[in-house]
Amino acid sequence: GRIERLFLTLKQETLAWFLEAGVPDDLEEDLDIVRAWYNQLRPHQHLNGCTPAMAWTGTKPSRQG
Repeated sequence: GRIERLFLTLKQETLAWFLEAGVPDDLEEDLDIVRAWYNQLRPHQHLNGCTPAMAWTGTKPSRQG
């Protein structure tokens, strides 16, 4: 299930790029950006608001407000 979710998110986030400009010349760099966003920045509902990186290291999300 996790890999299917990753592919769904990847398709959703990159589809606009391909529709607007075709396949970018720096596709590898763009995929690195998406991977960093997915693993380092995007909180996951299944992980109780943690990113995968936070779950891996045991870090808890900070509460701002």
